Amino acid sequence: MPISRIRTAGRLPGTTWFDSSRAAVMIERVRQGRPLEDIFILDCHAHIGGDAQDFTIRDNTPEKILEVMDRMGIDQICISSMTAIWGDVERGNEETMAVVGRYPNRFLGYVVVNPRYPGSLLTELERYRNVPGMQMVKLHPFVHDYPVTGRKYQPVWEYCQERDVIVLSHTQGADRNCSPLMFDTVARTFPRVTILLGHMGVTHQGLDEALEVAAQHDNLYLDITSSFSPFGSIERCVREVGADRVLFGSDIPFFEQAVNFGRVAYARISDADKEKIFGLNMKQLGQRHSSTRV
Repeated sequence: MPISRIRTAGRLPGTTWFDSSRAAVMIERVRQGRPLEDIFILDCHAHIGGDAQDFTIRDNTPEKILEVMDRMGIDQICISSMTAIWGDVERGNEETMAVVGRYPNRFLGYVVVNPRYPGSLLTELERYRNVPGMQMVKLHPFVHDYPVTGRKYQPVWEYCQERDVIVLSHTQGADRNCSPLMFDTVARTFPRVTILLGHMGVTHQGLDEALEVAAQHDNLYLDITSSFSPFGSIERCVREVGADRVLFGSDIPFFEQAVNFGRVAYARISDADKEKIFGLNMKQLGQRHSSTRV
């Protein structure tokens, strides 16, 4: 989807809040179909390789993803492997490492671990401990059908607490394995672990849960990646949690990167807050966690 397609988002029936005479510079650049080259943008949630369990993912190569990033002015992107999430953890993480090694200035990698194979948890984490750009961790309690608070995840949380590691976890409202509310216990038990609440709960109820728990813990961050995007959710995140803990993510190649890009660009918040969400927050996290190259 060309970036200029986002322009239609400002012409919804009955809305006048994107009057071009008052539009911010950032919105004007998007209207013109020009990449946002003058601000730092980092997509915290994306994938490479393989298909999902029940559908094919098109254009899932790093080169195709880079084409989209360049059209929109996105500087860096954080990826995990679909191969690793859906089955072969070892091979999938190797795929991620290969992409990070090929494009070290554009891609950062998450190491996927699967609690259904407890013998590989710490092995995989240690394997990439000293690999540049591969020190973040990805959990998917929904796909792996195991509660994020379960004992098999305990070694992962302990490892990340000890080594100051960023963790991205899938979350889903009211889910038995990864409801955002379940991260209250995790955040309290492991306060030095920075946890990105992937999709911030996915559903409308999930968003309520994610905002409730994130408001209570400074180490919980809201990743806006979502296939369900309640109108005004970006504004609500900024209002209830603060722009400093909201992160831009897209889930490319599952979804068009332009969708969540547009949600931030057209949000009724300040340009300064948009710049934080687009990339400065994640960059700051990377600098704080010195092993993460941002």
